[in-house]
Amino acid sequence: KDNYTLNKEGETLVAIPYFLSSKDLLSKNILFKWFIGGEQAKTTGTKNEILLKPSDGASGLSTIKVIVSNSKTFLEETEKELNVNY
Repeated sequence: KDNYTLNKEGETLVAIPYFLSSKDLLSKNILFKWFIGGEQAKTTGTKNEILLKPSDGASGLSTIKVIVSNSKTFLEETEKELNVNY
């Protein structure tokens, strides 16, 4: 897993699956599932982005995971995990 230190103001994490064209990325068939600390997270806005903002005074380590899949193509799926320090 990769490690990243989040700034205190928060940041937007963007998933860019290179096996998809930019046209495919916008397709409703491409699904992004985000997880924070093992729990599925809800996103607002663009489906390939998630806003990460630590609570005031909070510190620690959390694992962020994204699973990208194509609902129309069997076995077209990838996932990535990132340890985030905050």
